Amino acid sequence: MNKKSITTSLLAGLISLPAWGQATVGEVLDAGGKALSKEEVMALLPGANTSGPTAGGGQMSRNFKGDGTFTGNVGTQMGKNAPQTGQWKVDDNGSVCVTSNTQFRETSATNTSCGFFYKLGSKYFAAVEGGERGSRVLERTVSK
Repeated sequence: MNKKSITTSLLAGLISLPAWGQATVGEVLDAGGKALSKEEVMALLPGANTSGPTAGGGQMSRNFKGDGTFTGNVGTQMGKNAPQTGQWKVDDNGSVCVTSNTQFRETSATNTSCGFFYKLGSKYFAAVEGGERGSRVLERTVSK
């Protein structure tokens, strides 16, 4: 592959990035986004289906139920999928904490993480961990 082909490939990859390519909480906030309050999260998540990329490059989907449980699926970059179940709750400060049990072929893994939801225009973002300006965010599609 020559230098021109490499440059063209790199530019094609950059052009295909989403229009809202924010990568951190700070970038979302600086673009006019805001953290959702507990009340806003509680109006959004119960009964909602969410989907989007994972921190590891795969895809996830979850159905948040009003009783504080969820079901879903998580996929890897390599195309392997695993079902997920778990619990979710929202703290008074709006932080969403999720404890998930992912069932792999022969084993399962339990993970707990907490982070904030952000809204910028009509798009939603979830902080990977915490809510500091440097925390990574991932776009989430939310539908009811």
